[in-house]
Amino acid sequence: MMRLLSCLLGIALLSACVRLDAQTGGLGFALRLGGATTRTSGLLIGADLGIPSFALLPGFRSRVDADTWGQPTSGWDRSNGGRAVTLCQLQSALAGYYGVGAGYSRLRSRGETYEGLELKLVLGLQLIGAGVEANWHIGKISTWTGMLRFGF
Repeated sequence: MMRLLSCLLGIALLSACVRLDAQTGGLGFALRLGGATTRTSGLLIGADLGIPSFALLPGFRSRVDADTWGQPTSGWDRSNGGRAVTLCQLQSALAGYYGVGAGYSRLRSRGETYEGLELKLVLGLQLIGAGVEANWHIGKISTWTGMLRFGF
């Protein structure tokens, strides 16, 4: 528990230190902290990286998301949890964004592994200094993830 608190404190300090960079153009990088629900529940840690000047869909922007979630007290994703990497296409909307992504996931539910291609639906709301995002990972099994995004 102490390691988790130390890690969260470090992320908060790092976020505060580079907030000025984020306001002047930023690095297109964000750390993600949250959780997963339904069959593959657990604490979520991840990152995303914007890809400037690249879009597969007209009017959208590209981002690569990498997330892992699990239960810290039971071997992270040994019984329930997952890992996913997706290429997302995002469109800005009033105070937020929405989009779709495709990628690869490895999910564990009750000790059984389900891995393969996935579709991901994204809905986000940008707040001052951070954002809130919800994702629906649709693959061999589906799961919802929700997180705070700390952009740099």
